[in-house]
Amino acid sequence: VSKAPRCPECPVQSHCRMRQNHTASRSAAPRTRLLKEVLWPLVIVRRNGKFLLRRRSRGGMLAGLWEFPGGVVDNGNAGAELKHHLREVTGDLGRNRCIGALRHTITNKKIYAPVFLVDLASNAEIGLANSNWRWVAPSALHRYPVSSMTLKAAKLLTAHEESLL
Repeated sequence: VSKAPRCPECPVQSHCRMRQNHTASRSAAPRTRLLKEVLWPLVIVRRNGKFLLRRRSRGGMLAGLWEFPGGVVDNGNAGAELKHHLREVTGDLGRNRCIGALRHTITNKKIYAPVFLVDLASNAEIGLANSNWRWVAPSALHRYPVSSMTLKAAKLLTAHEESLL
């Protein structure tokens, strides 16, 4: 429904149901967007100064974008969710530590995303299941189509490291 209909100018006004029902000239009520609050932890896995990125599947929301692993937590257990999203990565990822959190809104989701960091030893043997995983230098991040949440998480990491200086 148009907020400012121009019925007299419309070439199909004689066939318009809105005009026939006398509802076209009423201003449309503003739509309220109901946002679902979501917990979506992310993990930054870093080795030799590079980040581990995962490419989203070719279907669905944000198809094909590269991102830090993570996802919506349904059961309240962020740790289990992160393990689930890293299930295609083999090897010892060691321990993670929370370096902060970010907020993000997309479509109907109001996201709270704690960001975890895993720093791997340079000799850590990590296996990647397929080409949907890639080690990327921070300076090359701009060459990849990445989600805006990933960019926010990278900035959060930079701010975290600057706070340690």
